[in-house]
Amino acid sequence: IAVLLGAGAITIMLRPQDLAVHRALSSQGRAELLAEVADTEKILTDLSAKVGRSKATTLEHLDKLVEAGLVERIGAPGKKFVFYRITREGKNVLRAREAA
Repeated sequence: IAVLLGAGAITIMLRPQDLAVHRALSSQGRAELLAEVADTEKILTDLSAKVGRSKATTLEHLDKLVEAGLVERIGAPGKKFVFYRITREGKNVLRAREAA
């Protein structure tokens, strides 16, 4: 990405994961979900009810957060539920957003 300033140009280098994080958090719904899993692991049904969105929409948002490395899926063979929890990167991003 190049930013033009006057006669010169400044190049800002972004890591691919930074762009993925930015895209993932461009949605208020995904930002809400990230905050919801910050304290404890939660299942899709609980997250959907908490943010007031359908399970399908909530799952789409969670998939984007997982792709960005902010949230991880925790599932065990033979278990009925899949839990979602924040990753270390997700915690760092959440702290940075709260500080801003």
